[in-house]
Amino acid sequence: MPSPTSAAVFRVNSVTIADVASATANISRQLIDVTAIGDTFRSHEYAMLEGTVDIECFFDPSHDTVLNGLKNGSTLTAAEVVWASGMSVSGNAKVSNWVLSVAPNGVAMATFTLVFGGNAITIDNT
Repeated sequence: MPSPTSAAVFRVNSVTIADVASATANISRQLIDVTAIGDTFRSHEYAMLEGTVDIECFFDPSHDTVLNGLKNGSTLTAAEVVWASGMSVSGNAKVSNWVLSVAPNGVAMATFTLVFGGNAITIDNT
């Protein structure tokens, strides 16, 4: 079933596997205190990028094999979410919060969170 929005696409290994209804990114870097003993002021450095992307997508039976591989705790290599604005988040990700639901009209929706970390995330804002 085609998506009613072109807000974003979700890909694994460059293959689009689902029509995205919504995608929300939360990307951050922790601030690390690197102050040396005896310093008179604090010093900080940023840690590696980490983040999550929450995805709600239409279940596409033609990609059943790939979507069935999305289980809580599974690892995706070359996962990518690309928004219509051109921003993208890609890298290796763990799958969490995987839920598949079917509405009374037969439309199946999958919702899940991709957890990027361990310096395995790339952000493109072009």
